[in-house]
Amino acid sequence: MPFRSFSPCAWPRRTSLRRVDDFDRDRMHWRQRKSVRRELLAVDPHCGYCRIPLTLQTSTIDHKIPLSQGGPDDPSNFRLACRRCNRRKGGRTVDEFLRSAPSFFSRYQPRQRQPFDYAGRLWLQEAADELHRLLAWHGNLLTIVRLVEDVRSRLTEDTFREWVAAEFGWTDQTLRRWRRVAVTFAAVRDDAPHSQWRAYYQLVQTDVPSAAIAETIAQLNAGHSIQLAGVRRLIERHRNVAAGLNRQQELSHDEEKRTSHGKYRWLQLFRDRRRQDKEAGQRACAGHPRSA
Repeated sequence: MPFRSFSPCAWPRRTSLRRVDDFDRDRMHWRQRKSVRRELLAVDPHCGYCRIPLTLQTSTIDHKIPLSQGGPDDPSNFRLACRRCNRRKGGRTVDEFLRSAPSFFSRYQPRQRQPFDYAGRLWLQEAADELHRLLAWHGNLLTIVRLVEDVRSRLTEDTFREWVAAEFGWTDQTLRRWRRVAVTFAAVRDDAPHSQWRAYYQLVQTDVPSAAIAETIAQLNAGHSIQLAGVRRLIERHRNVAAGLNRQQELSHDEEKRTSHGKYRWLQLFRDRRRQDKEAGQRACAGHPRSA
């Protein structure tokens, strides 16, 4: 009897019902898909569902009519989508997918903005153009927030909010965060290097030690950029230092109490209170008519 191997490699493989030639003829090659994604990104570099910005690395091709429902695999049936939306859509059509979570997609729909009347305010239009340029290139956050605060100081609050809603559509939360950044890092030089925005956002939180902010300002003035990972380590280090100082203060306070009142002061207080209660009871019994 011939020897038969029991390793998984020797087991018979499952063969697909479709031939390789049919697969290559029906499906587009991945190199062609990459070129199609480049063309679609040149037209609109945003997800077709949640409208977040996409790149060649983060974009995927979604079929408007799924292949499982007989949709063709050609560019007329393609739509750019992020990985999350493409995974959530699955084998549903576009209408079915949008109806499945209307509240989710309503947050990402572009706001209807009313045109702003500049009325000869050339400086305001130049500031808007400069902000659009900085935002498009993800420029220095300190330069952006200082420019926004300069525009705020030269306009009334109602006019400023109308201008922001018409040009950018920023929320009140974004404006409040940027104001905290502008106030916290007011001592930083104008020629400070570009740093991560999230690093600034991490530093303007309420529970950040002031020593960490002061050290960050010194780093920026010295010409060093800050990153989110370094800022988190810096905050954690200052928190540990503050916790150590608090513990040392507590120990010194306990030592001071021990030396001033004695090591067993609590036992002495207990004995004094017990003696006072005993004396009070004896006086009460002495004044009672039955005991006389």
